[in-house]
Amino acid sequence: MILILSNDGDLSVDFVVNWLRFYKTKFIRINSYDLLDSKFIATNKHLIINEQKIYPKEIKSVWFRKFGFFRESNHNRILETIVSPSASNHIVTEFNRTLSFINFLFKDAFWLTNPNFLPLNKVKVLALASELGFKTPLTYIVNSKSDLLSIFNKTPNGLISKSIYDPYPLVLDGDKYMMFTTQITNREINSLPDLFIPSLVQEKINKEYEVRTFFLEGQCFSMAIMSQNDKQTSLDFRKYNYGKPNRYLPYKLSNDIENKISYLMSKLGLNTGSLDFIVNKKGELIFLEINPTGQFGMVDFPCNYGLHKKIAELLINKFSNESI
Repeated sequence: MILILSNDGDLSVDFVVNWLRFYKTKFIRINSYDLLDSKFIATNKHLIINEQKIYPKEIKSVWFRKFGFFRESNHNRILETIVSPSASNHIVTEFNRTLSFINFLFKDAFWLTNPNFLPLNKVKVLALASELGFKTPLTYIVNSKSDLLSIFNKTPNGLISKSIYDPYPLVLDGDKYMMFTTQITNREINSLPDLFIPSLVQEKINKEYEVRTFFLEGQCFSMAIMSQNDKQTSLDFRKYNYGKPNRYLPYKLSNDIENKISYLMSKLGLNTGSLDFIVNKKGELIFLEINPTGQFGMVDFPCNYGLHKKIAELLINKFSNESI
């Protein structure tokens, strides 16, 4: 049997589930809110949820897909409007320990994304990628206005800033906020205090286009994103221009790069994830980051790779003795 650990409203999971039903494969999907909205019992031998008993030995494949909203979302902030911050932190910790125990119960199954290797540290991943031969942007973590100004003045193409950790969108007073990549200007530097919280800055790379690669068990499925000619998306393609969308094209990385990706993912303990690159004006591929549970539908549909079907078949093949 296949176990899917997901969040409510994840369309990628919905599409994979449709394929599992097409193949008449038994599966159980547990969404984060099921642990709050349904009856739930966990012991060291089984789980009971929605009156269904799940034994670890019956689960051969587990797909971990953004499971656990307290882990990476804003619910702890909402809790703080109801209870004290210390009580909120305790509740969050309690819930996360429950999630950790659920993961432990199915430790002997095949995992597509093992939560034990999450979350990633963006700066550590950049350092490892550089060691493996990828070209990476000059990257600094800085907390001093004078140091930032010095770096700014010696970086001809300018600097950008991005978060070290990419959470789900922040929700404050009902409004949703995204952590986008932004360009640093003299005006912003001058407005800073002498010391500030350590922050990630990188050299800005003048790009020809971006590349998003979805990695799945040793295979790479890549897409070129023509985001460079639109001011709205030139720094961060996630600032989608719905009126005039970027072009998405199937893209083939070199065998050398794909081999390096496989080795990098193996070193990180990951068997799937989304990788972001930039191709600069010299035609060089620059590694940016990895999102282990990143969206892959945006690669799948424009490039017709059939990734939802491939994930369903992978989970089935790990679960069944007969390959599809």
